[in-house]
Amino acid sequence: MELNTSLVLFTRRFIVPTLVVLMGFAWAGWKIWEEHKALTAQAIALKNEQMAFYKARLDEKEKLSQWEAVLEQREQALIAQHQAQEKEQAALERSSAQMAEDSATQRQQDARAQLQALMAQFAATGASLRRLPDCADKDGWRDYNRADALYATAKAIADANQLTRDYAEFFTRNAHGSLVPLCGTTSAVGSESVSESNTAQR
Repeated sequence: MELNTSLVLFTRRFIVPTLVVLMGFAWAGWKIWEEHKALTAQAIALKNEQMAFYKARLDEKEKLSQWEAVLEQREQALIAQHQAQEKEQAALERSSAQMAEDSATQRQQDARAQLQALMAQFAATGASLRRLPDCADKDGWRDYNRADALYATAKAIADANQLTRDYAEFFTRNAHGSLVPLCGTTSAVGSESVSESNTAQR
């Protein structure tokens, strides 16, 4: 009886408190483990959120870089197109200027050819605009009037093509003289021719 009583008392005094303490440690350890798992899960979730955020930022940055590259390519294409247009415009202006110069040169060449022909025809008349024909000289008046018309045509062509100075000698040498009517009313042909010549000269 005493042994059993002693065991019971020992158990109540030492073993039970020890078991209670051990159970308390076990419960505390379990709580700590549960909290650790919860904290770990929260840490993992936060890390995943951070990674998703950074990934989204990287995707946005990559898209922005791609868009900036596209814009830069378009800008370079526009610059190249503008430069090409400027070159085409400059080439067109040079071509137009050259065509205008060639046209002016051609017009002057044509005018020179016309002037040479008119001068030859003028010389062929044998008439001189510095003096009037005799009143009764019908052929003389015919040649004179023809020479006068050729002279006027040549002068107009030379003036229109800036060639007057180049042919100044011809125009000066063959210019009209002082037209003094030498005919009275004795010759209708001569008087009419003189009147026409004076009118043309004025």
